[in-house]
Amino acid sequence: MMRLAHINGDSFFSKIIDSIQDGLSILAPDLTVVWVNKVIRSWFSSESLLEGRKCYEIYYQQNKPCQICPALSCLRSGRMSRIVAPGFNESCPRWLEITCFPLKAKSSSFPVGVVKFIRDVSTTKHLEMAKRDSEGKLRRLFECASDGIFTLDINGFITSVNKKFLDIWQIKSKDTIIGKNILELVAFSDSAQMSHFLEETLRRGPATGWEFRARRRDGSEFYAEIDASILRSDSGEAVGFIGIIRDITSRKETEQELYRYRYELEKIIEERTAQLTRLNAQLEREMNEHKKTLNRLARSELSLRKQKKALERKNIALRELISQVELEKENIKNDIAINIRKVIFPILDLIKKGKALPKMLALLQYHLERIAVSYGRKIYGQELNLTPKEVEICHLVCAGLASKDISSLLNISVRTVEKHRRNIRKKLGLSRQHINLTSFLRQF
Repeated sequence: MMRLAHINGDSFFSKIIDSIQDGLSILAPDLTVVWVNKVIRSWFSSESLLEGRKCYEIYYQQNKPCQICPALSCLRSGRMSRIVAPGFNESCPRWLEITCFPLKAKSSSFPVGVVKFIRDVSTTKHLEMAKRDSEGKLRRLFECASDGIFTLDINGFITSVNKKFLDIWQIKSKDTIIGKNILELVAFSDSAQMSHFLEETLRRGPATGWEFRARRRDGSEFYAEIDASILRSDSGEAVGFIGIIRDITSRKETEQELYRYRYELEKIIEERTAQLTRLNAQLEREMNEHKKTLNRLARSELSLRKQKKALERKNIALRELISQVELEKENIKNDIAINIRKVIFPILDLIKKGKALPKMLALLQYHLERIAVSYGRKIYGQELNLTPKEVEICHLVCAGLASKDISSLLNISVRTVEKHRRNIRKKLGLSRQHINLTSFLRQF
């Protein structure tokens, strides 16, 4: 220890030690400071004397050793000891790595002192703290996501899931599902397709929008949609999958409801067509009856001229009636076709997008009940020169929807709806008239 105390006397070793940028000190077995280098002196420049005092008095202003003391641990075990601790004061770095090595004499196996290296690890510590904070944020995002999120290993076994995933499958604890194969959550009829989906994802890359029937633990099934990507290691090797799952049962039920409405619409068209066919046949029978009447009247020569003129007038009236019926039949067909293409189909498109289903279904019912009126043909007429958006708003106004409801359905502001309504009234010639737009449109 005496040789250590005179280390500053050797200029060569002094220069080497002074070039070290870390803190360096030597302690006696009772934790008395024997020697410190310039780095530590710079941290405690206000202290006139460091040697001969206890390390815990200098570093932490305490009257007893620290609860976790690497120097004591080193003395007791005879091995290196290391901790990371906050800086001693404002002059030294914020975070320090303190490493203690035992000093042993040739004549004894017990340490006769401790060499303490003190290194600045503030940057590393801050990076570790930032990493933990980032991981915490990602974990919160993972758990709070509105879709089910999961990860699988390369063989399809579940390694992690979020809360929404558990909610979709009505599972209370992650422990009951971690380690299970994803195929156990798929309906038996779709398990082979799920295996193929994962194989294609592994072979071609990210895949989206695959629909399948999922199975819960109680045996109930529901429709789900999955997107999946490959998880890779730092070396680029595929090690598993990450995916998103959504419950699309409501969407599927809506689609089935739309198919039912379409079937009913087609049935209405068939019934109207059959009705027109029966009317045409009835008119033909009436014409035949009139011809028979003419033949009977021809037998009477006296009344032939009078009856002939009367029949001619009737024939003219019948031809006009037939012409009007044919024209009306053609107009009804055109009105039905226009209303289906221009009014009903746009409503069906909005329903497919899932926008305000109750109101859209009511709107669909309203226009189905008026399928044969001339509203669609007139509202799309060139003389009105309405824009597609104005026509769309006319449909909604005609169904009795308020501007606030229209703005919600079309995802536009109420002010924009009011502007379109003013333009519509102007093109319909209602700008300065106290006429209700809804009532006016329903008279088309």
